[in-house]
Amino acid sequence: MEQRKSSVEELLETEEGRREFMKEELAFEATEKIAELMEIMNVSKSELAKRTGNSKAYITQVLSGTRNMTVHTLAGLAFALGYRIMFNAAPITNDAVGAPAAAKIRAVPVCSFANDGSELERAMPASGTFFHFISSHLNPASLAFQTAA
Repeated sequence: MEQRKSSVEELLETEEGRREFMKEELAFEATEKIAELMEIMNVSKSELAKRTGNSKAYITQVLSGTRNMTVHTLAGLAFALGYRIMFNAAPITNDAVGAPAAAKIRAVPVCSFANDGSELERAMPASGTFFHFISSHLNPASLAFQTAA
């Protein structure tokens, strides 16, 4: 008996299909990353809308994928949540397309320190937040910076 191919398998058979799949995969990862950050920071759609100067409907549309999210939108949403977005790129291999995605989008907390170790600014200045914890518990001089492979 011949096995019928799934629609995804059929899509991945052509170069155009693989391209479209990868575009949708990245868009999905971006919206999932913002949703994850909202959960971590305990921020609602309404609160994120206030922080970004948008409507709750707009935030809902962006997160549901019904509105296209630009890189500028992604960066602005992450910033409003106290994070910045970082991308990784990897060569395309035959087994990479359609496989569960490796972490391509990372978000890191936004926090700047002066040369003396005192905090200069933070994206979300409020006590009881991650930034308040970091500035009061870590010595910035001891932080090691790592580049993604």
